[in-house]
Amino acid sequence: MALSFSTIVKAYQDEMKKRPIVPKGSLGRSVVGADGFPNKLFFGFLFSDSDRGVKFLQEGGLLKREMPCSKCGSNMSLWKSESVIDKLRWRCGKGKRGQRCNATRSLRHSSWFTDSKLILLEIMLLTYDITQKVPSKVIQKERQHGRPPC
Repeated sequence: MALSFSTIVKAYQDEMKKRPIVPKGSLGRSVVGADGFPNKLFFGFLFSDSDRGVKFLQEGGLLKREMPCSKCGSNMSLWKSESVIDKLRWRCGKGKRGQRCNATRSLRHSSWFTDSKLILLEIMLLTYDITQKVPSKVIQKERQHGRPPC
């Protein structure tokens, strides 16, 4: 059975609270949000390690955990790739009849992130702001999206 998004967030919050880089909040509050409810700092600390950020998005169902190869049908694996924005790509190292397939796909293939040019952290922060009903002018100024100021 799949875990709820808030259960996944809480598990990552609990992990973050144990890290020395995440400061302790005052009055018993967490700087990474209330249990199961993330805040902007949660996403900042989460994506400070991009592998952990990707794992979170996979567990939350926003990125695929497995990717079948379009050429040979084998399951692809995630590989480091400095040439792409996410620093990870799906790559097939298998093949048929002893030949390597070497097909590749974007980490974002068939996901909600497919056509975006923003980094995953920016997408999550933008989504957070939208769900919190932050006015678009504030988002535009804070994230520096849209037209540059005159």
